[in-house]
Amino acid sequence: MKPRISIICPVFNAEKFIKETVETIIAQTYKNWELLVIDGGSKDGTINFLEQYAKKHSNIKYFSEPDEGTWDAAWKGIDRAEGEFICFMYASDGYINNEWFQTCADVFEKDPTLSLVWGIPFDMTEKGKILGPHFAYAQILPRRAM
Repeated sequence: MKPRISIICPVFNAEKFIKETVETIIAQTYKNWELLVIDGGSKDGTINFLEQYAKKHSNIKYFSEPDEGTWDAAWKGIDRAEGEFICFMYASDGYINNEWFQTCADVFEKDPTLSLVWGIPFDMTEKGKILGPHFAYAQILPRRAM
């Protein structure tokens, strides 16, 4: 089955964060996705981790080759994406809401004229404490959402 959502994740030496990031994708209730991790030639344990997860999950693919930075890696991911929709995330990103993909799919299904769904990023410490919405977006959220 062709994936509906292609998640493109440019990384480089992301061993410290990649497991948590990938696991938040795997935990999504909506399962019609592919994860394309575009690695810039990491020298840490990033590739070892990705090899293990790609063996267990057929919808996780990784590619490791030198690139010219994040945007170059992102374009490489777009070229390989098979999904109808594209989502970008980076090595230290993740999803707090396990129903985010389902919410996005429902929005697109309800109104096919839409081409973008955007979430508000929240800041989190390395120990997992949620600090609230990123300062650039905090003012647009109602107080009760924080």
